[in-house]
Amino acid sequence: MEITNLVRDECVDIFFITETWLKCQGDEANIVDMTPVGYALRSFPRATRAGGLAILLRDNILDHATITSSFSFPHTTFELVQLTVKSPAVTQLFCLYRPPPSKRNQLTDAAFITEFADFLEHCNLLPGSLIITGDFNVHFDDPKNSLARRTVELLEMYGLSQAVDFPTHRHGHTLDGVVFREEDRLLRSVSCVHGMSSDHAAVMIYLQVAKPAQLQVFQTVRNLRGVD
Repeated sequence: MEITNLVRDECVDIFFITETWLKCQGDEANIVDMTPVGYALRSFPRATRAGGLAILLRDNILDHATITSSFSFPHTTFELVQLTVKSPAVTQLFCLYRPPPSKRNQLTDAAFITEFADFLEHCNLLPGSLIITGDFNVHFDDPKNSLARRTVELLEMYGLSQAVDFPTHRHGHTLDGVVFREEDRLLRSVSCVHGMSSDHAAVMIYLQVAKPAQLQVFQTVRNLRGVD
């Protein structure tokens, strides 16, 4: 209900969710509870228990959008989903979740940098404006952090910037990012909503982009009380 209330209260058009922990089967009731009237939810579960991504978006945006989670480049160190909206200009929106490396998952920072570079090269070839958001599990708030420094340097190589400059995690670190191109003139502001049960705040992004028009549906209704 937290997500549903937030989406309604903030009049959110598109809401990316990381670490959903939703399963391929058996979570249909949870998905219904998370989906307000007038919205659709697309879930991309992870094979293991943790992780998983989802997109909650308005029906009229879904009618003008393409969603994919399959890519030609390797990305074993992070999960990724792409939302392409044409209304009428093309906007490429990505949501990324990077699990923190551990002995159990055998992920490394070096592998992430290599795969993230391949991902940015892919983005560089796409038409339209670009936004990359999600839980990077990178300490963007610490300029002395080697992974944060390497990540920011890589973004700058592709003419990209990271907009979140406030804590997004309950321990005071900036682990969630919003990556954009200055030349797109797409990003208006970035803020956050605290107080949710998650250990991460909800990052709110306001974009300068035209919304798809609401679909008009015409129905012919008979007055059943007037039927003889």
